[in-house]
Amino acid sequence: MRSRTLIAILFLACLPFLAVSCGGGGSDKNEVIRAKPSAKALAARKAAAAAAAAAAAKPALAQMDKRFEGKLLDAIKKKGSLRNPFKPIAPERSKGPKRPVRIKGPLECCPLNVFRLLAVITGLGEPKALVIAPDGKKYMVSTGDMIGNREGKIIEFYGNGIVVEETLLNPYGETESTSIVELTLPSTEDRAKMKDGK
Repeated sequence: MRSRTLIAILFLACLPFLAVSCGGGGSDKNEVIRAKPSAKALAARKAAAAAAAAAAAKPALAQMDKRFEGKLLDAIKKKGSLRNPFKPIAPERSKGPKRPVRIKGPLECCPLNVFRLLAVITGLGEPKALVIAPDGKKYMVSTGDMIGNREGKIIEFYGNGIVVEETLLNPYGETESTSIVELTLPSTEDRAKMKDGK
């Protein structure tokens, strides 16, 4: 686009010189000899030629702007609106109450399936269970204790196991889904294998 504009300006600047030089090929006695134009006159002619070239280019630019504007309007109608590139992609968080920050305990380090249940005590007072963590330490747990890395909470004890409710949270700390997982005591065969070290 710039090269065409430059060519048009140069052509219009050279046009007066071509007109003067092509005045006729023969030697005419009545021919008037014109004086060379001054530097100011040449500069004025060049400026006029540039202005004429710019005026000729304006309709082409306006037409191109209209074509782009039409495409932009079509895109807006098709999509609804254009996305702001400076706005975060994730939806804004609700301004509701925030959960308090809670310090996690030693039982919240790992997934629930790596813990082993050793004993369940029910019947007298509050039920309790003995759990072995992956690092080999033993912990006594009761109803309401947190276990596992998915916000697992012990909700029930029964004869040979415990029931844990795990909560899956989204990045904003809101509950996305919950699942119920059971940890049961190992069978007699599994206990024999644990004693043997296999």
